[in-house]
Parts: sequence; C-alpha cells; structure tokens
Amino acid sequence: MPTTTPIAVRIVTALIDGQVPDRKFHSEVTLIANKDGGTGYIRYSDDDYTTWSTFLPLHMELAAPRARRLGASYRRSFEFRHIDAAPLRTEGLDLIVEKGVY
Repeated sequence: MPTTTPIAVRIVTALIDGQVPDRKFHSEVTLIANKDGGTGYIRYSDDDYTTWSTFLPLHMELAAPRARRLGASYRRSFEFRHIDAAPLRTEGLDLIVEKGVY
C-alpha cells in the first residue's frame, strides 16, 4: 500500500576538495536518483558547514535533475533535501568541476 505520509530526506556530503588545494569552478551538479516527480532542493557550503547558499530546486521529473553555475570554491559540501510521499532512492551527485588557478 503506498504511503501518503511525507518522507523527509536530508543528505549532507563530506567536504569535497578533489585532493588539490587549487580553486575549483563548479559548473553543474546533477542528482543521480529515481525520478518519481516532485522537487528536491540542493545548496552548498564553502566554509565547513558554517553558512549555506540558498536552496536551488531540482525538478525530479527530469531525466537529469541539475543545478548550474554554482560559482567557485577551494572545497565545498552539498546538502540535498526532499519531502514527498513517494520513496526516494539516491545514488550520488555528478559534479562538473574545473580546476582554476592557485
């Protein structure tokens, strides 16, 4: 029997620095997950979880729910949130990051 009670999901990544001290330019993040519709939200922190960007919507009905033009950082963590009655299975985040000048 399908549930009608919303399931709250919150996932926070470890700090991501690519094992290099250089500045990185984050052009895109794509959520790898089942696509049952609804909207998820993603935001990021560049200062060890102290402050966060505003949440950006990820439209789960799309083949590749993504956010683009995410600025630059030396290291970054992401937070994903989703509240819906449909179950959610996530695999990970696909990041497009370019190394900048140190």
